[in-house]
Amino acid sequence: MMNWNDGNTSLWPTFSQVACKKTNSTPNTAHILCTFKEKAPPGNNLDDFWSVSLQRSVSDKWLITNYGQG
Repeated sequence: MMNWNDGNTSLWPTFSQVACKKTNSTPNTAHILCTFKEKAPPGNNLDDFWSVSLQRSVSDKWLITNYGQG
């Protein structure tokens, strides 16, 4: 889903110390907060968290409905 640095994988960021926890949920939705350490070449925006929203589909699989900093 992401295309960092026009696909040049040598410039892609790396992530360590990834930890995720559920922040809210119902039987059919879940909201997750993931924190991490990001290392990237100079000039890149560094994040230290993303939120992920999921919804259970009719086939009982979890689908990502939103993610990022918003």
